[in-house]
Amino acid sequence: MESNTKQITSVWAKVLIYVALSLGAIIMLFPFIFMILTSLKTYSESIAVPPKLFPSVPQFDNYKVAMVYYPEFLRALKESFNTTDEFKNKFNYIKKVDVLLLDDIGAETVTEWSRDEILGTILQYRMEENLPTLFTSNLTIEELEKHLSTTSKDVDIVKARRIIERIKQLTINITMISENKRK
Repeated sequence: MESNTKQITSVWAKVLIYVALSLGAIIMLFPFIFMILTSLKTYSESIAVPPKLFPSVPQFDNYKVAMVYYPEFLRALKESFNTTDEFKNKFNYIKKVDVLLLDDIGAETVTEWSRDEILGTILQYRMEENLPTLFTSNLTIEELEKHLSTTSKDVDIVKARRIIERIKQLTINITMISENKRK
């Protein structure tokens, strides 16, 4: 009989421990979940008293993300030279977007303008503002530095190194090698 009593007591002790741990986990996770849900609310919903837990309509526009094929972005900027506002709007949007992915960096034809005025300015701003920035490239970081150092006019290793240092500051290098799926 004592054995059954000990088993029942042991089971109840485990149940109480799991209940206590579950409650503790909920209490610890609630601020994080509330923060995520609040980020999806409108401004007026986020400051409402008493606060609402869920947004009436999730505002995914609160998060701005841009994925840009870098060579095409440079072409689009060049095409918008004649309209100052269009150029400025395109450039500033990419420079200031919440999360930026520059795709296929290193596939562009390097000019001093594209390297120093466009890429350098974007990277400097994003580094100063601590904005998440991702890059894809078929080149290693060393190959990218060599690519960025060579323009049609000259070779400038120092300016290429400045760009690479900014890329390194903004990213963690992850090498991903796979079969080419574009065949």
